[in-house]
Amino acid sequence: MTPATVFSRTAFLAAALALLLTATSLAQAEEMTFTQIRAGCNDSAAPEVDWSACYKPSADLSGADLTQANLTEANLTHAVLTGAVLTGADLSGADLRGADLTNADLSGAFLRGADLTDANLSGVRVQKADLIEVTLSGANLSGAFLTDADVFDADLTGADLTNTDLVGADLSEAIWTDGRFLCPRVNWDLQLAFRQYRSGSVG
Repeated sequence: MTPATVFSRTAFLAAALALLLTATSLAQAEEMTFTQIRAGCNDSAAPEVDWSACYKPSADLSGADLTQANLTEANLTHAVLTGAVLTGADLSGADLRGADLTNADLSGAFLRGADLTDANLSGVRVQKADLIEVTLSGANLSGAFLTDADVFDADLTGADLTNTDLVGADLSEAIWTDGRFLCPRVNWDLQLAFRQYRSGSVG
């Protein structure tokens, strides 16, 4: 085998390997880009925007109108959503740890399985919202409106419920602020009033 033949084969193999690596990188980039485009992660805040599984930690969305937006499994840790409108939005499985939702409107929103640990929800409106299995440990819910909300199996350990309106809310199987389970659908209204009275969270 002549040196020229060896060189030719080596060059061919190197070119083929480079082409393979380039194709793989392009495929991966295309897949990532497709996911971002499909979810509309780069779209501006607007009603019905699709930010599902998007990464937006510490985003400033104060006063944004996100009516019926798709925020399922989105990362919104430490995001600022003060005064935002999220009525009918889908935030199931979203990560909202440490987020500021002061005076936001989440009426009728779907937050099943969302993580709101240490979030500020003071004055928030969550009437008739789905809060099933939501983590609210350490959250500030003072002055919030949770009337007729479904808070089944939620975790309220260490949450601040000072002057929180829970009229008609379903707290069955939820973990109360003292870390104890509420009894399942058995005189929970009376039980709730008693716990609030003892904890001093009734205004």
